[in-house]
Order: sequence, then C-alpha cells, then structure tokens
Amino acid sequence: MALLLLACGTPEREATVPSPTAPVTVPNAGNAPVTAPDAGTNTSVETVNQDTRKLIGQAVTVSGEVEEIVGAKAFQMEDEKIFNNDKVLVINATPAAVPITEGKDVRVTGVVREFVLAEFEKDYNLTWDLDVKQKIEAEYKNKPVILAKTTQVIE
Repeated sequence: MALLLLACGTPEREATVPSPTAPVTVPNAGNAPVTAPDAGTNTSVETVNQDTRKLIGQAVTVSGEVEEIVGAKAFQMEDEKIFNNDKVLVINATPAAVPITEGKDVRVTGVVREFVLAEFEKDYNLTWDLDVKQKIEAEYKNKPVILAKTTQVIE
C-alpha cells in the first residue's frame, strides 16, 4: 500500500520538444480556477453534454474529433461516433505547441465549466471578433465547455 501511495505522488516529467503525439500542457491563466489533476475521468462528449451539472468543476478526459477551429485558443470537438451530433467547446489558456487542425482526433484533459462568455474573455484573453463571439455565445451559452489542461493529437 505504501509503495502504491509513493508511486502516485511521483511527478511526471514533461518533454521539452513535443512529438506529434506528445501532450501539450496548457497553463492556468489569470485567476481562472483550474484545479484538474493530470488525468480526469474518461468520458465522452455526449456525457459531458448530458451530465453537465454533475461534471461542473470535475476533471475529465475526452477523446474525439476536432470539428471546427474557433481561434488560436479554442475549438469545437465532437464524439468519434458516426451518427452523433454532440459537440463541446474546448478552450486552451495558450495556443497548443502541436497544431490542432480540423478533422484530427484529439484527447483533451481539463475541467468542465459552464460557458459564460464574459468570464472566459477576461480569464483567457480571448480575442474573438464580434461575429465569432455572437456565434459561440448563441451556441454555447449556459452549456458545458472544457478548459483544457492538456491536448494531445491522436495519430
């Protein structure tokens, strides 16, 4: 038991040169309350959308496909299921070192929060133009968003 606890407390080392599949660490910005551990509960985009109230403030790990890039700090992600239209907005505190492009499969670990545009603009210095702000707010107001701590492209 003591060895197990000791192994759990060992910090992971981060690579200095990311490979195409290496996780990209996204630091906390400003005063945003991101307290995600290194790995969250494996879940799906569908579950994040259906169980939002239960998952608010919780760390999750979600795999899916990048549907649309919303800017340098955000993208929409959908489940890998073919006939599923569920998607979630993912916000990175800083642009990822590994390029995130539409159609790529990714694994995101972060904290689920409810989308409130004013808070995210302030906390993450989002520089979306007015059209993007209106589109995203209309689509995601009071819906879940994942504040990504790590984003990994899956090859």
